[in-house]
Amino acid sequence: MERRDPKRIGASLLREGIISRTQMKEALEIRKKEGGFLGYILVKRGFLPEEELAAHFVEEYGYPYLPLSHYEVNPETIKMIPKEIARKYLILPIDKTGILLTIAHASPLGTEVVEALKELTKCSLTYYISTISEIEKAIDFYYRESKKEGTSPP
Repeated sequence: MERRDPKRIGASLLREGIISRTQMKEALEIRKKEGGFLGYILVKRGFLPEEELAAHFVEEYGYPYLPLSHYEVNPETIKMIPKEIARKYLILPIDKTGILLTIAHASPLGTEVVEALKELTKCSLTYYISTISEIEKAIDFYYRESKKEGTSPP
């Protein structure tokens, strides 16, 4: 699947009328000061619901949506990407078939991140969109130090 430039996320959200110019300006100022992904900032500031952001990525970028609460992640894939990287980029490795690693992410990934993930995992990548909170809950669940028996995925 063709990767689109995530730097254009803000422009597409504006064009579709999902956010206002004022909201965009405020989010860009926060990103400049604190860093982070524009979509994450917009959601955390309450400018749009995370479900709407995920739906926008499905529509705009053509990624399929995967509700992680209904998916059991292959525990072996979790070991392929360190927790710090998963949290930083809001990604979760969910399955692996041969050299194809499937990743759920909350925001389209830039080319540099994709190439770094390919190098790290030695795999080709395929992608699904999930919401920010689904990714964060799944990271907390699957990367925790010790799993208690009888617990179920988020």
